[in-house]
Amino acid sequence: MNKLNPYLSALVSGGLLSLSWPTFGFAPLVFVAFIPLLSIAEQASKRSLFEIFRSFLLAFLIWNIATTWWICKYHVMGGSLVILLNSMGMAGVMTFFALLKKKKVVRQGGFLAFISLWLSWEWVHQYWDLSWPWLNLGNAFATMPRLIQWYEFTGVFGGTLWILTVNVLCYQLLAMALEKQFHRPFILLAIITLSVILGPMTYSWQHFNQVTSSRNQIHVLVIQQNTDPKTEQDEAHAPIVRQRIAQMIEANMDSTVDLVVIPESAIIHPVCEDSLKANPDLQLLETIRQQYPNSSILVGANSYRWIGGNPPCKENYNTAFLIESSNQTGVYHKSKLVPGVERYPFAWITRPLYQWLDGADFDAKFTPDRKIRNFSLAKKGPFTVAICYESMYGDYLAQHVRKGSGFIAMITNDGWWGHSEGYRQHLAYTQLRAIETRQTIVRAANTGISAIVAPNGTLVKQTEWKKSETIHANIPLNNLQT
Repeated sequence: MNKLNPYLSALVSGGLLSLSWPTFGFAPLVFVAFIPLLSIAEQASKRSLFEIFRSFLLAFLIWNIATTWWICKYHVMGGSLVILLNSMGMAGVMTFFALLKKKKVVRQGGFLAFISLWLSWEWVHQYWDLSWPWLNLGNAFATMPRLIQWYEFTGVFGGTLWILTVNVLCYQLLAMALEKQFHRPFILLAIITLSVILGPMTYSWQHFNQVTSSRNQIHVLVIQQNTDPKTEQDEAHAPIVRQRIAQMIEANMDSTVDLVVIPESAIIHPVCEDSLKANPDLQLLETIRQQYPNSSILVGANSYRWIGGNPPCKENYNTAFLIESSNQTGVYHKSKLVPGVERYPFAWITRPLYQWLDGADFDAKFTPDRKIRNFSLAKKGPFTVAICYESMYGDYLAQHVRKGSGFIAMITNDGWWGHSEGYRQHLAYTQLRAIETRQTIVRAANTGISAIVAPNGTLVKQTEWKKSETIHANIPLNNLQT
């Protein structure tokens, strides 16, 4: 394999990674997608590191463009930068592995170093200022929940380890086959490879229908009001959208509903947290709720408050409000903010750059919440709220669940990406979060797809894209911890 053209290998790997990705791909292809890249790394002693890096970059650019091109529909330059930087980061990891081989820091193969480096990359990508875990390898099986029930124990990082291990084993099998070494070691390695692939799948298949849920239930009403973020997310349309949401609630509400879930940014006009009682949108929802005393309403909005000082400082938030029967309004601020869109990464460096590029108001970005907070329904117990991008972080949501949570309410606005794989992938990743936390997820998406996801990752109910719809569902309260 050392004689293969590195650019041809990169094209093959980029294609396999792309064709394995949800929601249009076939996930098991990811088991062999890194084989061409490992063959490139084997050529490190014969080629320059720059040529090796270019080959890796080509592969990862193909993958990133094919699967996440839709982020450019929100911002062309910003989306292009995300794709380029993510591809360069991945290529950098593989080039560093090739460097270790070139300098003979690792022994022949060096596969443990390869796996460790990639896992480290994904871990860092969860927590640093440019966090973008969208293409973590463990996400590949998001639409195949029957095969990944064991994510309950390992999360998506376990999936990444699984995929990398299988790639290494298949690479070694292919190398032995090309050398025509069909002897006992080959047969033993083939058995090990099949066991590593089929073992977790078999466990998952057997346990798929054995996920237990509490008999305690609540009745939820999900609102998908279908507000076009590009044409209706402004002051002029705020009264129209407010009335649309109110009419949808009133047409579908009854005394059995415990919780109404309305998407992220459903309230268009920013809400001042210093005077919640005076806000017309919250007042209207409270008026509706009072007709059903045992019900609560969860709704997304942008909000702000003034922090003391001379002059006072304004902090902005991406917020979920819980209007509840105790006549109190609960407030949750989004913690995991989208780099560049909701917050400036490495602010001390990028603040001047962003302002120079587009005259951005640095202070208009959101302030993250630093605490783990859950809401609670009267007589029903606590539940977790996740706003949009927070649904990408399994460990973050698990921290909420460990504080006590009966289910997860996810509110999002995926309309910015248009009719693309973006909103479909975002929904698929929700299935991963359900498996990891063993919680039912109630998903309210502005333009779709809204859904009820069972603790085993099954889509129980879902709406269509770009339609005003509602979902009624009885969901179990599950307090099991994973």
